[in-house]
Amino acid sequence: MAKEGFAVAEEGPYVAALVTDLTPDLVNEGLAREFVRRVQDLRKQAGLDVADRIKLYVHATPGLSQAIAAHQEYITTETLALELVFSDLPASVVARSEDGFDGENVAYGLTKAQR
Repeated sequence: MAKEGFAVAEEGPYVAALVTDLTPDLVNEGLAREFVRRVQDLRKQAGLDVADRIKLYVHATPGLSQAIAAHQEYITTETLALELVFSDLPASVVARSEDGFDGENVAYGLTKAQR
């Protein structure tokens, strides 16, 4: 039986143990990655070209806002966002969504960025 906080697998003479504790940094990274996935889905729904740059608006619960802020460079790079704005969504967004995941809630929207 594995100690708490570890997952153990055995096969023949080999044993592998993984630390399964989630640190706040790992939780924030997971939230940021899930947010990127959802923004990418929204880009597709909006019919944007894969190379189109966007302006991204976010209004989220404190935990998710913190995760997004901590991983802002990753998020903007992955979603091709020239700007990420923490605010209520303006009427000018071309696509918007509201989601909840991992105990957090978010409203987000995007516009095609002007270069």
